[in-house]
Amino acid sequence: MAVEKKQKQKKERRFHPIRYLKEMWGEVKKLSWLSKKDLAKHTLAVIAFVLMMATVIWLLDLGFGKGVQGLLSITNNNVSTEETAEPTAEPVEDEATEEPVEDEATAEPVEDEATAEPVEDGE
Repeated sequence: MAVEKKQKQKKERRFHPIRYLKEMWGEVKKLSWLSKKDLAKHTLAVIAFVLMMATVIWLLDLGFGKGVQGLLSITNNNVSTEETAEPTAEPVEDEATEEPVEDEATAEPVEDEATAEPVEDGE
C-alpha cells in the first residue's frame, strides 16, 4: 500500500500542460479587475510619478555635472600654463606658389626631413 501512494504522488507531480491551463483559467476568473475609471486614475498617477522622478534625476545630473566641472576647473587652474604650452611651428612657404604648405590631417606645415624643403601634395 505504501508503494501505491508513492506512485500516485509521483504521477501527480508531473507537469501536464492541459491541467495547468485549466487551473490557470480558473484562477483568472477569480480575479477582481479595476473599473475603467480606477484604471485611468491609477495610470495617470503612474505617469505623473515617472515624470516627477525623471525631473528629479535630471536635476541631480545637472547639479553633479556642474560640480564636477567646478572641481575640474579648480584643478586645471593649479597646473602651470608654462608646462602645458607647446611651441608653435611657423608655416613653411612653398617656393613655387609662395603659400604655406600644410598637411590636411593635422593642418601643420609638412617638410622633407632630409632636405628641409616643403613636400607637395602630389609627391
